[in-house]
Amino acid sequence: MTVSESDSDSGVAFRTGLGVSYDVSDTLRLRADWDYLVNVGDEDELGQTDINVFSIGPEFRF
Repeated sequence: MTVSESDSDSGVAFRTGLGVSYDVSDTLRLRADWDYLVNVGDEDELGQTDINVFSIGPEFRF
């Protein structure tokens, strides 16, 4: 891979999402999230796309 001075990463992207959580006990919470990222990528090289990320998992509190 060759990197030159003309390579650059710049710009602003829109990101949003939703999340919910449920307390199972005082120390355990179940959490579900959705994140939406708009126009990720480079139009000139590999293309540009929107990304949806779904996640579910435990959250431990001490």
